[in-house]
Amino acid sequence: MDQRLYEMSYSAPDRLNIVLNSAITILFKEICGRVNLGEGALDTAVYEANNIMILAPELLARQPIDAMESALASRKILAVREELETPEHKLIDKIIFDIILLTQGEREAVYEAVINLVEARLKKAGSV
Repeated sequence: MDQRLYEMSYSAPDRLNIVLNSAITILFKEICGRVNLGEGALDTAVYEANNIMILAPELLARQPIDAMESALASRKILAVREELETPEHKLIDKIIFDIILLTQGEREAVYEAVINLVEARLKKAGSV
């Protein structure tokens, strides 16, 4: 069997989608993924996905997430810097960061790290 992640299932897919789209999960995916497909694509095999830490989606049970998920699903994905500035991402990240008790400085560091890693990966791909 191939080592690619084709499908995930969870009892509350809306909560899982929110967690997977949070900046902290993006950061861990950037750290754990591999760039070997060309053009800056980030490759993640199943065994690598199993190593990516994510927030337990159940922790979002009392959060207003319906509008966030709908907003994310109904628009184009933007460049990372712009994407993290959208109201949907700001709200998702505020909820996630509040749950894991990040300080304002730590929140800013997560954003900076995500932006730097994604932009460096894309810049490197563009130079080849």
